[in-house]
Order: sequence, then C-alpha cells, then structure tokens
Amino acid sequence: MKKKNLIILLLIPFVITLVGVITINTTFNFIENDMIGIDWSYDEIEGIKLEDKLHKLVASPIYEQGYPPLKEEALVWSVYDSDNPEGNKYAKIVNENDNWYLQPLQIGEVKVTCSNKKGNIFKTMTVIIFKEGAIVVQSKIKASQNNIDPNIYYGEYDFDKSLNKQKATFEFEVKTIGDLQINDLQYVNNTPDIIEIDEANKIVKIKTSGDASFTVKTNNDEMVKPMTYSFKVVKDGVNVYDYNQLLACTNKSTNGEIVVLRKSFESVNNLNNTTDNNVVCFGNYTDGKKIDFTSDVYSFETTYNQDYIKAWNEFVNSNPSYKKISNRVLAGIRVQKDFYGNGYTINLHNLTFPSSTMDVVDSNGNKTTIPALSKDDLYRGPLPFYSLGEHDNMPLIEAFGQDNVGMYVDGSNILINDVNLKNCDFGNLMSNLDYVGTVLETNGNNITIKNSRLSNGKQVVRSFSSTNVSILNSMLSNARNFLLTIGSNDYIKADLLKEYEFTLLNGEKITSTINNYLMKSNAGDDTLNAFVIGSFTDKEKMRKAILDIQNALNDESFIKDIYKGSMNIKDTMFYRSGIASIGMDTMFNGPFLESSTPSVVNMLLTGLNVPYIPNHVGGMSYPVELNITGKTKFYDYKEWNNLDITGLINENISSFVDDAKEIFGVTDANIGDISIDTIFPIKSFLKSSVVTTTSSDGKVYVNIPIAYYGGGANLSKVTFDTEDLKYDSCKLTVVDLLDKYLSLKGIDPSNVDLDKLDLAVIKNVMLKCVTIVTGYEPFKFISVNKQGYLFDEGPRAPQALELIKNAQGE
Repeated sequence: MKKKNLIILLLIPFVITLVGVITINTTFNFIENDMIGIDWSYDEIEGIKLEDKLHKLVASPIYEQGYPPLKEEALVWSVYDSDNPEGNKYAKIVNENDNWYLQPLQIGEVKVTCSNKKGNIFKTMTVIIFKEGAIVVQSKIKASQNNIDPNIYYGEYDFDKSLNKQKATFEFEVKTIGDLQINDLQYVNNTPDIIEIDEANKIVKIKTSGDASFTVKTNNDEMVKPMTYSFKVVKDGVNVYDYNQLLACTNKSTNGEIVVLRKSFESVNNLNNTTDNNVVCFGNYTDGKKIDFTSDVYSFETTYNQDYIKAWNEFVNSNPSYKKISNRVLAGIRVQKDFYGNGYTINLHNLTFPSSTMDVVDSNGNKTTIPALSKDDLYRGPLPFYSLGEHDNMPLIEAFGQDNVGMYVDGSNILINDVNLKNCDFGNLMSNLDYVGTVLETNGNNITIKNSRLSNGKQVVRSFSSTNVSILNSMLSNARNFLLTIGSNDYIKADLLKEYEFTLLNGEKITSTINNYLMKSNAGDDTLNAFVIGSFTDKEKMRKAILDIQNALNDESFIKDIYKGSMNIKDTMFYRSGIASIGMDTMFNGPFLESSTPSVVNMLLTGLNVPYIPNHVGGMSYPVELNITGKTKFYDYKEWNNLDITGLINENISSFVDDAKEIFGVTDANIGDISIDTIFPIKSFLKSSVVTTTSSDGKVYVNIPIAYYGGGANLSKVTFDTEDLKYDSCKLTVVDLLDKYLSLKGIDPSNVDLDKLDLAVIKNVMLKCVTIVTGYEPFKFISVNKQGYLFDEGPRAPQALELIKNAQGE
C-alpha cells in the first residue's frame, strides 16, 4: 500500500513549527464567576442592645482581581438562634429597600450569616442580644468566621522560632459593651486540668488535650450574663500560624504532625486586599518576586499505571538525544495525620496557576486572555498514561495519568475536618483549570473528609485504591472534569497466551492467543487495519470482530467482584463540573496499547519519525465501590453548550486537519470542522439521550451525577439512595462510540491505495486512532430524571448554611 499522503499530512506539525502558524481550535464557554469572599468589619462576637431599633448590616462582595462579575450578585442575610438552628425567637432579619437590618426580639444569642444569593459563599458571626450589658470573649487572632464545624480547635503544641514543639498558648481579649460600667471581672477556669488562665496578660496556657472552657463574669449574673469561651484541645495537635510551620508539619516532616490551622493561607493578590490578622501568604513571598516553591513541594512517584513512561524512558537510556518523561507527581501539602482547618482557607494559587498569559481568539472569533505556562511553572498538567505519537511533539492523542495535587492525604486513619481548600482562583473559564491539578487526593484507607469545602481544580477529589474513604457534610465545587474521580491503581495485564475465540471479517471463527492474533499481518492486524482505513463492507461483521478482540483484552473473569477501593458519601453537595459530578474511572485498554496494532498506524507513526512505540502498556483496572446516601445533593446543572470533555484527553488531530486544509488549499465541504466533540463524540450521543431541563429563558441544562469511563472494562459499582434523589429517578445512557466510528467514510475496499485518499478519509483514519488507544467498551452516564430537582426558574446552588446546621445537629 502507498502511504505518501498520510505521511505528508502527519508532517504538518513540523511545517507549522517552521512558519510559526498557531491555530486555536476551541470555543470559550464563559461561566458566571462567583465571588471569592465577603468583606465586613464585624468581630467573631458582636453585641446589640434589646431595644425597638433596627441595626443596619453592612458587607461587600470580594471578586477575583481582573475578573469582574458578568452581573454582580446580591448579598443576603439570615439569622437563627444559637441554641436552636431552626429557631428565630431572639432576632429577625429585615430587608427594606435592599438594605438589611437585624432586629432584636428578646435577650439571647444568635448566629448571623451573610452570603451570596446563591448561598455557597458565606461569613458568619455570633451576636449577643442584651438588656443592660454584655461581656465578649474571643481570641486575639480572629476566627475564620467561615467554619462549618461549630467547634473551635486548638493544638496541644506550638512551634517556637526554631520550629521545635512546645506547649501551646494563645492570647484572648475581653471587652464589655452596654450602658453599664462593668468592673472587677472574674475569671473561672472550668477545666483546670486542661488549661491555665493568665488573667493579667489574657493568655491561655494549654496543659493537655480535651474539652476546655473558661468563663468571664461579674458579681451579678442576672444583670450581665457570664460569657464562656469553649474549645477543644487536640491531642498532639500543632497550631499552625505561618507557611514554614505548615511545611514543618507536612512536607518537611518524615511522619507528619497533626495540623490545627489558626490562620488562612492566601494568594499574594488576595493577601494584598485584606488587613485581617488571620491571613498569611501560601509561600515565602518577597515583594515583587515570584514565589519559588521548588524546595517546598512534596514529590512522589506516580501511583498510577506508568508502564508507558517506563518503556519510553528505557528507550531513552539507549537513545539520549530524546527526553525522558517524568514519573513524579507534586503535592503542595502532604498530610500524614489529622488536619483541623477551623474554617480557614488554604489557597494554593501561586503554586498551581500558570504565571503567564496569552491573548487568543477562539473558533467563534471571541478574543480573550488565557493563562499560559512559564518555563519555571511547576504545575504543568497531568502525566501521560499513553501518547499516540511522541509525548513532547504534538501526539495525535494523549490519555492522561495522575495529576499534581494540592493536598495529598498520604496514610490511613486520617481526618480532614473543616478546611476551605482550593487550588486556585480561576476567573470565568473552566479551561483555566487545565494545569492546576487535583485539589485533594487520598492514598490510604479509612480517610474521612468532613465539614470541608474543596474547590477549583481539574479534578476536585481523586481517590484511587483507597478503601473506606468517607466524604461527609462537605461541598465539592468547580472542576474542569469531575468533582470526584474514583478508581483503582491496581490492574491486571491481559493473558497473551490464553486462547480465545475470534471472528474474522468473513464471519468465520478461529481460536488463537491474543499474542498471535494481533501479530503484524495476522488476522487481528488485518481486521484493525480494515477498520481504521474503512476498507470493509459489512458493519456488523466488523463490529463482531472488533468486540471479540476487546473481550479478549478485557477478560472480566480476572477482576469481577474483586474491589480495590471503596467510598461513602453522605450529606455532601456537588456544584459545577465540566462533565459530571462523579467519574467512575477505568484504564483505557485498546489494542494499540497491547501490541501496536493495527500496523498501518504503527507505519504512519514510524513515517512521522516517532522513534519508539511502546506496547504491552495497557491492562484492566480493578473495580471500586461507591455508596451515596443522606442529604447528598447534585447542584451540577450546566448549560448544554458548557458540557466540555476537552479535559479528558489531549488531541492534536483538529490542528492537523485544519492546517492541512489551509496549507494544501483543501475546501472539501464534507470534511467539516474538527473538534474534541468530533474526535471523541460523547456529547453528540448524550444530546439525543440524556434528560435535559429548560429554564424560563429557554436555556437547556443537563445534570449528570455519575459518569462511568469506557474504553476498558469498568465493573465498578454505585449504590445511590439519597433523601431526595433515588437511582430509579435517574436515567442511564449508554454511549457506544463504536457505532459512530463504523459509519465514518472509508477507502474503497476494491482499491486500497493510500496515495489516493482524500482528506475526508484521512481525517476519519485519525479519528479512529482514538479508539485503538481507548478501547471499545461503552461509556455510561446517569442523568437526573426528576422534574424540578434543585431547579426552579434556573439552576440552584448549594447552601452552605445547610452544612452548618448539619454539623450542629451531630
């Protein structure tokens, strides 16, 4: 067979490099960016007098610098009784002409919350309503005013200036409010075995762990109610007030320390916009200089399949002119023991987010500025699982492996409690999350993530080969791909010497081993060559022949009912993914990964001067189990056009074809535009099958709680039974990509001459290259089929106040 046209086409990237032509073939789907915080001047505890008067409430939204909102979102206020989350007997909120007020009703204590209208961003304070006067006791370093867990935690230890542990102390302040002159305050230590009170200097000295409290009072409890400051001292916990202390407990510690956050860790930009004493920088920042995290991050060998990387690097050992592929993954924070967040924020933006920008125009003519990697940026996207072509030289497609991570929970029996963790601030494009990594990843058993908010990553949570992981009363938000990806690092190779039955294109059946059947010029190779170039006449016979190959590679008898990971999700909220809330992962396992078959693709890559094509790098992932219960809710409606699978694989086919049309003057209308949705046509299948919801303004939305990866065998199991969404109120859609590829235009079987291929056929050859890498098992999607589920006139957003009340009810 002649191959000149295909080789010329695949040499286009080298032509592009020489002439400096850059093609951006994507569409920007802008989102309504949420505010990133709320600014106010209130302390943790405030007091107001019981009188017939409205007390005005004042706060303002904080938006990410450089990304003003498309439409500024209003702030709203709410109140409930401290002793009853469902009660409002002590005070009420009054809204007059878009001004908000607190109206006291009787003596007592209330929680006042300010949030965005959506309800997912909030700030809270305690308000004491008094008649004569009141005493306020609070820590000198401000509380986060952003906690889900009602308990305040201190560690048993502090660090000294040399980062040696010593018994902890903290300063507090006492103030009196009201008309009375309150003198002669009395201090009562309610737990003298646990703490010591230095009244003169207002310092608490911690002696041991346990539930602690002290009371400040007058000699007239009826006139002025005593104020008790209560907190929990965590055994062996270390209070963390700055970045170097955080590193000393995590990345720089051999076995790790129990972390108790006492401040937030923010980006340089956000830090410059606050004067609060409870915020420091994530990173050692020198004015005007980029933070160097090189010696700070934790680096570890990938725990995912790295057979492709190892094979390539072994080749490079004998061919040093080529570049090795790293098998290392980076973590901003390695956690080996419990982590108490106290509602404080950790924002890893300066580590994870690209530090440069570039101006681009999308295929619809929209111009925008997007993040771009600088040469010294550490977070550069996920490792490759497999590249069809040379990894660093525009491969046709590349499937991803493990990504860098913000917080790496590395060990067993670990609690992550009440932390607001985000990998970055990302503006108004989900594609800005391409390089920032996973927000939190588990690597161990019996890990519990509780009362926490995790957001802004390519994936938000990734849990592979971790057993009995629990996500409780938490919120997962803003993922490029999935808010939660669960799967297994464990896999098993195909048995190349076991005999299987295969169907030939003429319908005959033969028995052979995988090794022999897929060998070059043997029957399996001939079948896949015919599939890729389209030189077959009977679609059903081709389908049967391909599925027999796939069934041999995915012999489910080896892995069925052998679960290598499990997770329980309860009372947790999922908000805004690029694809689906939860991705049930499995490895791609196409025939090219096993034997570089079909040989026509091997030939093309060789013609492209790809120096080495690894094989025997696939396998079958062991399944995992997922159980979803309680008040778990999926606030994951997205406009149909914003369903974006671009982050699943990296592809350069669209660039090749578009530039070929321009360079060679091809105007064939049958070629059409090439995009990820043409190459990996999941979206077109979903559009005709999944359940959609239409808003009052005519916008079409889709909500997909669960997606099962296809390609390789996926035997993972989901049990789905929440209070307001059951499995039977969802719809299962099976996406069989093989149907689409079998229908693509191919070469005339009676004249197989690659020198006479038109560009439309060449395009289809490249499209089918996707399947020889991924495999042919269908993808599966579970979409919401319940009318009105979390949707009124438009999509609703998660209410953080629900999480707060859940935590108080424990």
